[in-house]
Amino acid sequence: MLPLSSSNTNKSNFATLAITLILSILVAVFLLFPKYGAYKTAKEAMNNAQASLNDTLERQKTIDSLIEKMKTDSAELQRVDLAIPDKPDISTVYALIETQAKAAALSLGATQAVDLADQADLSSVVGVGDATKLKNGAVLQQNKLPSATLGGIDVNFTVTGSLEGYVAMLQGIQRSLRLFDIQSIDLASDNEKKVITFKTTLRTYYQK
Repeated sequence: MLPLSSSNTNKSNFATLAITLILSILVAVFLLFPKYGAYKTAKEAMNNAQASLNDTLERQKTIDSLIEKMKTDSAELQRVDLAIPDKPDISTVYALIETQAKAAALSLGATQAVDLADQADLSSVVGVGDATKLKNGAVLQQNKLPSATLGGIDVNFTVTGSLEGYVAMLQGIQRSLRLFDIQSIDLASDNEKKVITFKTTLRTYYQK
């Protein structure tokens, strides 16, 4: 059996250790818990900020994509405007034909433009045998166009030279941004001068 003094000492040491441990836990709780709370708040704020940043980046990608699409659409509209202008401007067509004829070493003759909106084909009215019986306003446009919103101009011109030069001229006209359709080509050869005269009708369009 242990002496009484030794037993009391052990009990005192155990009590001291227990109290020290409890105080340490309390100190840890009071000192570390506020820091943990601040860390948790900061962590949540960081996560929210990251989520907001990701959302902003996704929105920016969408905006950038829309901007690129607008640029592409704008470029397409510019090409369409050059291909089918909003005015029946024929001076640029004359200049193009003259430039390509000179480049192909062809001699350009008479050039004439006819706006199809000024032409009327009375015989094409269904059910009408005599065009003179048409009422006022019952006229139809000659040479049907691809769309009711398009106007058409037929450009008639003659050039004289070689076949190779004529092909090169048509290729040069085809490379231009403006839209052209070949309606007819008639040719006559001169065996003595060894040249060919090409009578050509091109159709170009404009927006009404």
